[in-house]
Amino acid sequence: MIFATLQKALLLFFLVAIAFRASAEAKKEVSCDRRNTLVAYKYKIRARDVDESRGDLCGKLWENLYRFAGSCIVSAPKCEKTEGNVFVWDFWTPIGCNSGMVHSAWWESVGVKYGDIKCNGYW
Repeated sequence: MIFATLQKALLLFFLVAIAFRASAEAKKEVSCDRRNTLVAYKYKIRARDVDESRGDLCGKLWENLYRFAGSCIVSAPKCEKTEGNVFVWDFWTPIGCNSGMVHSAWWESVGVKYGDIKCNGYW
């Protein structure tokens, strides 16, 4: 009897934990994807519910990324707000511009206001 009750309690605990994690992922406010090629990275950062003007935030982001100008030579830059108040920061760099540099530029520009980024790479 006690064993069956314990099993039910553990099952309920795990189901609640899974539901909570799924809910947290759905509410994630910022994401970063990094597309890897042999010579370049394409970064795409998206943040929801950004209340700053596009010009102000884009200016801060490019300025803070420029601190790494020797490594982060940007091409095909895009920095805009889309429908639904989603902010998109999108650009290509040589592979010398690592994720830590992009994370730093984001952090120096917004801190924790919209969430921390982690740029995961894929081919």
